[in-house]
Amino acid sequence: MPHRCGRWRCRAAAAVYHQCHPPTRLDPDRAPELVRNATTFRRGHGHWPVRGWLHDLHLQGLV
Repeated sequence: MPHRCGRWRCRAAAAVYHQCHPPTRLDPDRAPELVRNATTFRRGHGHWPVRGWLHDLHLQGLV
């Protein structure tokens, strides 16, 4: 069964592109990448994104 993307909400005239793919948020090999991206987001926006994902990775001992 193919993965289906949900609806996108955009602000202003920004173009948004996303390649649909199976969820990878709990893939142990992707944990460093997710943490690095979340840290970069926090520096720019002042709060943590995907807090639930980060918590789940912590519970698995990956963060």
